[in-house]
Amino acid sequence: MLWFQSKMSVIFQQEGNFVVKELGKVRDLSSINLKSSFEKEHLSEDKIFFIGEDDEDFLKLCKNKFDKTFVIVFDSGALSVRSFIEAGYSCDSILAFGLRNLTLDDRQFLDSNKIKYHEIKNVEDIEFACDGLMEFINKPGSNAIIAFNLSVVDPSFAPSLIESVPGGLSSRELIYFSKRLSLLKNVKVVILKGIDYEHDKTNRLITSKLGAMVIWEFFK
Repeated sequence: MLWFQSKMSVIFQQEGNFVVKELGKVRDLSSINLKSSFEKEHLSEDKIFFIGEDDEDFLKLCKNKFDKTFVIVFDSGALSVRSFIEAGYSCDSILAFGLRNLTLDDRQFLDSNKIKYHEIKNVEDIEFACDGLMEFINKPGSNAIIAFNLSVVDPSFAPSLIESVPGGLSSRELIYFSKRLSLLKNVKVVILKGIDYEHDKTNRLITSKLGAMVIWEFFK
C-alpha cells in the first residue's frame, strides 16, 4: 500500500505540536510539509491541515484559494460557524453538526441566516447522520473543508477542552465520522481546534491523542 501519494502540509500553532508529535508516533511525517506558521504559498499542497485556535487569516486564504467550497463544522456551539461567516463563506455552504450549547443569540443567528445545523439531541442514527454530511459536501466540482472543534466530544472522552459541554459525541463516534469523511476526494482542508493544551499536559495528552487520531484518518 502506498501512503501520502498527494502533497500534504500540516500547519500548527503554539502548542498544537503535541498533536503533531502524537501523529509522528504512528506515521512517518518526513514527507509532510510541517509549518509552525503559514503564508499564502503554504496552501499549494493538495491537502492542508490546520491545528490551532487563531484561524481567521487561514480561513480567508482558503476562501480565496478554493472555489465552490462546502464546509462541515463539528462543534458544541456556533462560534466556529461565525468564524466561517466572518471570513466570507456563504451561509448555504455551511453545515454544523453536534451543537448542544446554543444561546438564544446563537440560535437566532443560525436561523436568521438559514444556516443548516444538527443539534446532537436530535441525532438518533450516527450512520444515517454521516450519510447526510457526506451528501452535503460531496458535490460535483466542489471543494470541502471539515472543521473539528473537539468541544463536540463529551468531556468524559476528551477531558482537556477549552469548552467542556456534557452530552457530546463519544471518541469512537467522532473517529467514525472522520474515517468516513476522509473517503471523499474533494476534502482539501481539515481544521482541528478546541484543545486546552496546558491542561492536557497534566492529563497524559489524552485529548491531543484523540485529535491526532481524527487527523490521522485523513492521512490514509
